[in-house]
Amino acid sequence: MTDWSICGTYLHPRPNEVASRPLVIAHRGGRYRGILENSREAIAIAVKSGVTHVEVDVRTTSNGIAVLSHDLPRSDVSLYSLTDALTDFPTTYFRIDLKDLRSCRTAPEIITRLHCQNRVCISSFWDYRIDGAAARLTPPVTRALGLRRGSFIALRALVGLKSALPGVAGLFIYHAHVRLTRRHVLARRIFRNLQRQGVYVHVWTVNDALDVAECLSLEVDGILTDKPQLVRAIVEGGAMSDW
Repeated sequence: MTDWSICGTYLHPRPNEVASRPLVIAHRGGRYRGILENSREAIAIAVKSGVTHVEVDVRTTSNGIAVLSHDLPRSDVSLYSLTDALTDFPTTYFRIDLKDLRSCRTAPEIITRLHCQNRVCISSFWDYRIDGAAARLTPPVTRALGLRRGSFIALRALVGLKSALPGVAGLFIYHAHVRLTRRHVLARRIFRNLQRQGVYVHVWTVNDALDVAECLSLEVDGILTDKPQLVRAIVEGGAMSDW
């Protein structure tokens, strides 16, 4: 079993290094020609290219199996299970986006059984799903802020106000849409104030080189993208002419 006390956590995968670059997170494993998203093949391509973090959508089937799927799974399609994903990629960090209520129970059960608490982030558009799943996990895990809670604290951050958050401080991620980064002055104020409160800032979904550059200038903590190899190349100092 991997010793995650040595390897780090979702937010700090390299515990002995000071974070100087944003995390690059492969959205649904990444988008590649001829490869299904949320599949083992997509995740494998991202991991092989050096990406440490992937985002996956999770739904639970009628027979109680948590599978990687953004939409309602069809009965004639064979889907990759969350258990297999966490097992097949034991040193990869997963952002698990809960797409239905049943997954608020099945996903934590799998995470607990596989001892993956420190390499996952629980997310959803809906705060009640995040809260429900997080309440089932010990020790506490990294969690995203849902749409309602995230919008509320961002508005407060804009005017310089702090917000009380449920759970353990330092384990929260605010997910900003890429469009916000194009309003540089506004975004900088919100992001800086959130980061001063110990809230990490990740931006989605970033697939344009100029948007990557804007994220870097705003010093965000993570970039969610369909093009993880190209974004990683820019983040690590590559030329944008490769796009």
